[in-house]
Amino acid sequence: MNSPVHFLAHVSQALGVPVWIKREDLFVRHGIGGSKVRKLARILAQAHKSRATDLITCGTTGSHHVHAASVLGHAEGLDVHAVLMPQPDLPYSALIYRKTMSTNSKLTFVNGLANIPPALCRIHRKLKRQGRRPYLIFPGGSNPDGVAAYCDAARELISAGLPIDIQICVYGTGGITAGLTRAVQSFPALPSVHAVQIYPGFWNSKLYIRSMASFSRLAAKSIREEMESRPREIDRNIGKNKGIIKQKGDRLVIDSNFLGAGYGTENPDCSEAVALFKEDNIFLDPVYMARAGQALIRLSRSVQKPRGILLWYTAPGNL
Repeated sequence: MNSPVHFLAHVSQALGVPVWIKREDLFVRHGIGGSKVRKLARILAQAHKSRATDLITCGTTGSHHVHAASVLGHAEGLDVHAVLMPQPDLPYSALIYRKTMSTNSKLTFVNGLANIPPALCRIHRKLKRQGRRPYLIFPGGSNPDGVAAYCDAARELISAGLPIDIQICVYGTGGITAGLTRAVQSFPALPSVHAVQIYPGFWNSKLYIRSMASFSRLAAKSIREEMESRPREIDRNIGKNKGIIKQKGDRLVIDSNFLGAGYGTENPDCSEAVALFKEDNIFLDPVYMARAGQALIRLSRSVQKPRGILLWYTAPGNL
């Protein structure tokens, strides 16, 4: 299953740069879409191979991943257990939480990040004692299979053959960023990755992404034959702004300019992007995609304009 690429006419005209979006919201299984579904398609295949009876995962109360794992897991005959910690109570996040609650997953609530690992261990031990086969999924679905899913996604972008210099993605738990980065490392014709941080943390680092990117090495090799040898000029000016870390070796930019008050909050500085993308009937949620959209606007106004920009639109499509 592929997700389509759409050209945004109003956004492109307003910014003076051709803008496309990769519609991951249209990557659909069991009635829901988004980047978490693409990751889980691979992850659940491995879970079934291991004859799992239960899925165990974790996230915040408004986690897209936990909601998607709950829907897909139950649809494929697995019991789902999730450990949740609180996040700021925006209407959007509350909507995700209500949808997760409606799936009848077994939810455990903890007060903070440090309490998640012990809670996961307790659930795992309990299920093992009951003779079950639990399968643990990393936060955000960012395990080796989840990372490889976004190296697979590069096949679709290569096939599209678009004149783009930059691909923008959300950097949450790092799975999307790592998968795209691995593909760029292997295939120089792919555009540079501009990853927009959603929350701060020790995992927002060069070492972390490179380590995760190594997970998808085999998936990257599998698409080498489909690579079109089209040289891409790297914009050397990107990465000079405050809050941006340039990683020259793998052509990755980590952008922390739009963190605002922190994860789960609505950043008022991103309201321009929300209004602009709405003209093309694209909803930018306040937690994730609004920040990526605002980064796209800033890049379009750089001194050396890119030939084109692609935004990975990774939000769910049915909210």
